[in-house]
Amino acid sequence: LMLALIRKEQGDLAAAEAEFTKTINLRPQDISIRCQAADMYLHNHDFAKAIVWYESALALSEADELAYPSLLYCRFMLERKKRDFAELV
Repeated sequence: LMLALIRKEQGDLAAAEAEFTKTINLRPQDISIRCQAADMYLHNHDFAKAIVWYESALALSEADELAYPSLLYCRFMLERKKRDFAELV
């Protein structure tokens, strides 16, 4: 997990995601790892990837009090980006 966080801080999201995935393979029931990966993408405005990670976390526990609101926010922002792009073309 530490290597994933280091890669995230370095801005290497692909390497960070690979490390998060490795950590999940070691601790498959740990929701916090999935949420940390999702948060990384949320903060970098990659809402589609954040949604995938939040949904993965919620598949383990629908009661996660932070993942669900974050998922809703990402869905809202992704739709907003699509709508804004459609208005430009």
